[in-house]
Amino acid sequence: MDFLNKAFAQVSELFKSMTAGARLTAGLLLAVIVISLGFLFQRQSSGPDAYLMDGEPFPAAQLGAMEAAFAKANLTGAVRDGNRFRVPRGQQSAYMGALADAEALPPNFGDYLGRAMASDSPFAMRGSREEKLKLAKQQELQLIIRSMRGIESASVLYDAKDKRSFGQDPVATASVNVKPQGTMELDTAQVRTVRNLVASAFAGLKPESVTVTDLNGRTYVGSSDSPNGGDSQDDAYASRKHMYEQEWNRKIREALYWIPAVVVQANVELDPQTGHEENVTTYDTKGVVYNQRETTGTKNVEPATPAGQPGLAAQGGVNQPAKLSSAGGTKSTEETNHSESQTKVPTTIVRKTQHGLTPKSVTVTVGIPDSYYAKVWQQKNPTADGQPPKQPVQTDLDQIKESVQKQVETATVWLLPPSELPADKYPRVKVVSFPDLPTTAPVLPGLQENALAWLAQNWSTLGMGGLTLFGLMFLRSMVKSAPVTTNPTTPLATDAQPGLSVVSAADDEQPEETGAKRSRLKRRLGSGPSMRDELADMVRDDPDAAVSILRNWIGSAS
Repeated sequence: MDFLNKAFAQVSELFKSMTAGARLTAGLLLAVIVISLGFLFQRQSSGPDAYLMDGEPFPAAQLGAMEAAFAKANLTGAVRDGNRFRVPRGQQSAYMGALADAEALPPNFGDYLGRAMASDSPFAMRGSREEKLKLAKQQELQLIIRSMRGIESASVLYDAKDKRSFGQDPVATASVNVKPQGTMELDTAQVRTVRNLVASAFAGLKPESVTVTDLNGRTYVGSSDSPNGGDSQDDAYASRKHMYEQEWNRKIREALYWIPAVVVQANVELDPQTGHEENVTTYDTKGVVYNQRETTGTKNVEPATPAGQPGLAAQGGVNQPAKLSSAGGTKSTEETNHSESQTKVPTTIVRKTQHGLTPKSVTVTVGIPDSYYAKVWQQKNPTADGQPPKQPVQTDLDQIKESVQKQVETATVWLLPPSELPADKYPRVKVVSFPDLPTTAPVLPGLQENALAWLAQNWSTLGMGGLTLFGLMFLRSMVKSAPVTTNPTTPLATDAQPGLSVVSAADDEQPEETGAKRSRLKRRLGSGPSMRDELADMVRDDPDAAVSILRNWIGSAS
């Protein structure tokens, strides 16, 4: 505390020794310094130098709602940086609170369904609950599609029509509008993924009833005959050919991952038949009895005995025994045999059904940069320490090129389907080399552009800092030029001691300091310069101190 008291006493004494104008100027400068420092600290703490949510990019459709939430909460320090926001450091929680109050926080999976269920009421009509659930599903699907790679925004519209009469099936359709990033377009794989995703979210919705619209390209109308979820209006052959080529490009590129900057392009020729069904029936040359029946019969025939005329009249009116004739007929026997059999020729029936548009032949072109062969040679022939790097000759590069091409052909041909064409006459893998020309590096901003951009961003801070530094320097110069008063307790010349010595106030605290900074006026007995000479030297060295001494003398004399 003693140090503070001394410092306060010195400042108070210095302030009292100033004139009224000097006091006003010093006060104004001190106020400017305090205001400038406060502005600097406030600028440092409130500048947009921190990313909201650790720099997470937000959907483009949501940036406007977030800015509206900031404006509603009177938060003006947010700066949009692409799809992100920079906010003042230390105020992230305030900005997050503003987003939460305005319900503009980035949604997570399941948030829309949760809000729909939370807002449901047991007294609500059934149709109202179904519409809320349908809307929540659409919003969830939009969020999921926006989260896919290369997709910027998406919109899902779903509608269903109940059956009106007996035997009529309900109708359900969906429309998906997708905006890829930049000028990119959707490929067939992404269209198929989106279509299956939307179809599986609604009961009774078929993938062919989902229409996908590429806002950067064309519209994919669903159809049950469309391969791979493509457009039914497209050529089925071209769509399936493109799908097979992409698949083989991916597999071959992964098999050749050890070659940097390799270029792979496959060409697939398909069987033009969309479908093939074959029924083959083969008959055997020899029949086989599968049903047989035999019948055998015997018949005996004996002659009949002759008899008289029947009746009473034929017997003479008298009932008497009949007289039989002794004459007889011929006796015979008859046998019959019947055999019946059914014979059938054996047959073989073969039914074949083949899927159409299948790959018939696949050829691949593989491009390898020339620099790869040089790197392989340098790896096999390392440069010794202290020696200049070796340079390969063309013969060495040709040998390496031939070896690498054989390896590439062997690794690629195993991934291709079997072919009936001879491999030597119709090669299916072609390896070529191409010169990899150096690309022009993008022009980076120079020192002048960076300096101008930095000045444009921080000119206010630099101005306030300069003003603060100017005020401090000006105040320091005023303090140094302030007059120094003598200590009233310093003894002047007396009769007992005719010598006279006048020192500055600082000499009491630091008596060891000597030299030109501390002017002294002494009168010595017997020898030395006179008081007039000492006073003249003092006026020449320190006029302010001399004026103060003379003022004190004159005041004491009066």
